[in-house]
Amino acid sequence: MNKEDECMNKENDTLWARRGSNFFPVSAVTNKLPAGAYRCYENDCSAFLEQVPTKTDKLLDLPDPTVERLSAEHKKFWTLGEKYAEREFLHKRGMLWHGIPGTGKTCAIGRMIG
Repeated sequence: MNKEDECMNKENDTLWARRGSNFFPVSAVTNKLPAGAYRCYENDCSAFLEQVPTKTDKLLDLPDPTVERLSAEHKKFWTLGEKYAEREFLHKRGMLWHGIPGTGKTCAIGRMIG
């Protein structure tokens, strides 16, 4: 059996995923990814995401106007799905966070997705 057959011949799968003109068997499908953190992998057949748990200690909410503003913007954005759909825009958002280690970026993101 060649590598393509290994990736595509699954006896018990009844659902199919499509990429261009290619179809791949899958055991379950979802329309949206759940909120969370993901690790991206790639093999000979495809790229895929694995949801990874976010582990944090109990956090204190200390006043930080930047984090509060970004958190409020994040919450507001997820209420605007219908407005994006009305205008036929994709409803997705990316944020680039930078700074020296230990300044709370990961903790703030964990609170936003948690």
